[in-house]
Amino acid sequence: MATPLAALLCCLLASLLLLSSCKKDEPAQPIDLPQYGTTEGRVVVVYMAAENSLGSYSPTDLREMYSCAKYLGLNDHLIVYLDNTLLPRIYDFTYYSKDTPLDSIRPVRTYESDVNSCSTEAMSDVLAYVRRNYPSQSYGLVLWSHGSGWIPPVPSPYTGANNAWGAKLRSFGYDNGKNTLANTGGQLTINDIRDVLQQFGTLDFLLFDACFMQNIEVLYQLRHCARCIVGSPAEIPGPGAPYQSLVKPMFQDSAYVEGMVQAYYDYYQADNLYGVLLSAVDCAQLEHVAQVTQPYVKKYKQDLLYMDYTDVQDYFWWDSYFMNDYPDFYDMQGLMRAVLSAEEYPLWLAEYQKMFIAQVHTPTWYSAFNRSSNNKVDAQQYSGVSMHIPLYKYAMRDKWFAPAYYDTDWAKAVWIETEEEE
Repeated sequence: MATPLAALLCCLLASLLLLSSCKKDEPAQPIDLPQYGTTEGRVVVVYMAAENSLGSYSPTDLREMYSCAKYLGLNDHLIVYLDNTLLPRIYDFTYYSKDTPLDSIRPVRTYESDVNSCSTEAMSDVLAYVRRNYPSQSYGLVLWSHGSGWIPPVPSPYTGANNAWGAKLRSFGYDNGKNTLANTGGQLTINDIRDVLQQFGTLDFLLFDACFMQNIEVLYQLRHCARCIVGSPAEIPGPGAPYQSLVKPMFQDSAYVEGMVQAYYDYYQADNLYGVLLSAVDCAQLEHVAQVTQPYVKKYKQDLLYMDYTDVQDYFWWDSYFMNDYPDFYDMQGLMRAVLSAEEYPLWLAEYQKMFIAQVHTPTWYSAFNRSSNNKVDAQQYSGVSMHIPLYKYAMRDKWFAPAYYDTDWAKAVWIETEEEE
């Protein structure tokens, strides 16, 4: 016969079993999962070398990136390295960041002292940190700063009437080392960037949020570093990439590159203030483009060196402000259209176009240095990639321009081989 205590225990057990069985029959509560983001997870690094005149834009861009945490998948990471007027630091934005105010998000790494972010050591250190702490099968990289394409840094600022600003040339970035907004100090060449990225491994995409970086010389030098490269052949407006629109497609499973370019374009098309020129290139096609272009450069070398370029689409006008610090940035399609015969041009163009994933442009683009601040795009010449021609008018700067240009892989494949064959 059961005791009163045993009877009570039996009743409690029966009640628990009943509650348990009822709970199984209840519908599962929906889980708050992101609707966007990649399935397997992607890591995108934004490398902001902002210790220069662009530094004032960096807080806004950081806030734009943070606002898109809701678009990340559960395994996605948006890693932001920021070096502006404060100490360098690294942020990790994830889907779980979306409900935390930005001011409450602590960097995952804060440097104890300033570093030269425009050095191979600093960039290598950041990317190695990402590899160690955020292993992934898919990486993207955004390089955020000033840019001047393949053009090398020079040893000292120009002075005198030809350059009232005393600005240096650079391939990518400025780090003045003084936590100020001055454009002086460390810079990276495209060879520096190539060396760092080859150590890291092939990126799914590389986006240049910097002026003038989408030229064939840069693309060809970095052809083994990324599957595709996105950038502008012209100036990028000060506000730069619209990250509030760009981050969402950046983390999509497929067609993310097209989505990034479209989002970038849509923002500036609606802006009606600056305009933007942009293209995305499949790096696997770059050697083919060199192969089909080299015979025409050989055939028309003298025409290319001496022709009248007045009507060729130019993204930086050499004679503007009598600065003479950058050579002209001619659109590659515009150049070849000007020099090839009516029969040759369509054949070359069909092969050239194979490298493009996307090409967009607003009707005009803003320039601080060109013939006007609001320049028109010639749609028949536009491709979104520029190409350098070693014109004799640059001879006054040959001690910097010529050695650096002929050291590029593109010049070796297309110009130097042409000269050796003659």
